[in-house]
Amino acid sequence: MKLPDDKFLLLLIILLGITLSAFLYGIFPYPFGLIVLLIMIFARLLSLRG
Repeated sequence: MKLPDDKFLLLLIILLGITLSAFLYGIFPYPFGLIVLLIMIFARLLSLRG
């Protein structure tokens, strides 16, 4: 699989990773914005394909 070149998409993926790791380490009691980030990543991937 090829890494995406889109900077906004990479930023969203990094934010998702930071949010998940903060949740797993107990910093956040709930992974804030997880669903929002996933929807934004999915929408960005669809817009790049179309």
